[in-house]
Amino acid sequence: MAPIIQRMGSVEKKKALQQSAGIKLVVALSTIVLGLFLPRLLGPQNPLAVAGLVLLLVGVVAWYWGLGQYCVSKGYSGVLAIAGIFGIFGLLLILVLTDKWRLEAPPVMSEGVYPRQPGNVTTIV
Repeated sequence: MAPIIQRMGSVEKKKALQQSAGIKLVVALSTIVLGLFLPRLLGPQNPLAVAGLVLLLVGVVAWYWGLGQYCVSKGYSGVLAIAGIFGIFGLLLILVLTDKWRLEAPPVMSEGVYPRQPGNVTTIV
């Protein structure tokens, strides 16, 4: 298994992943809500009600994509996004997981050089 630092990259990449994941999750939640209520607002006989189903599908894809990126930003596999099947409880589960990147990352020197290997760092919590 590759060290966390090699998989994660820089701090900037981690922040970019978290921001991107947050945007995707907000888009996902809003499209899912709109997709659920659009057919009810327009009526079931309206041909535009099908747009609600399309929005619902887009929202579900964005939900899992955002959760996968958030998992990767915390140092876990993107496959952990399957926890999103539990909806908001899956998101809460992922939120309470420890940040492996923070725990296993070696201290950063001023030159940006890592003096030790991530597996050799002792973390005091």
